[in-house]
Amino acid sequence: MTRQSDIEGDELPLDPGAPVLLLTMRQAAALCQVSVHRVRDWSLLPDFPVIRTPHLVRIHARLLDQWLAKHSQERGTDQEDAA
Repeated sequence: MTRQSDIEGDELPLDPGAPVLLLTMRQAAALCQVSVHRVRDWSLLPDFPVIRTPHLVRIHARLLDQWLAKHSQERGTDQEDAA
């Protein structure tokens, strides 16, 4: 089992049996291949799967994947309409 203290930098723990994986902003950015600033901007959107506490911000990995799929479909539709 991977502990949070064992995770270095952009390395993501790979445990398919884990029901929920919470990512840091940096991990989410690396996973999406975007900047941390972009993830921060996304986190301000009302439907983005972010968990905020006074001292912690985490992103639900499975819901992030669903959010990205939904928004990529919407972007694809917008781009088709513009063409």
